[in-house]
Amino acid sequence: MQHLVVIKGDSDVDVTLKCERCGKNFNHNIHVTYCTSFAPIKKRSIFKFNSA
Repeated sequence: MQHLVVIKGDSDVDVTLKCERCGKNFNHNIHVTYCTSFAPIKKRSIFKFNSA
């Protein structure tokens, strides 16, 4: 059985940017829709962390 994690959704953010030509600030909305999947690693022993 494959344990696949799927993350999907969307994000909206309003940002204030500065015009390089005139130097004035302006507002801009950024919208992103995403869908991604990955399979988590079951065996943690494959990673060897140095605790020093």
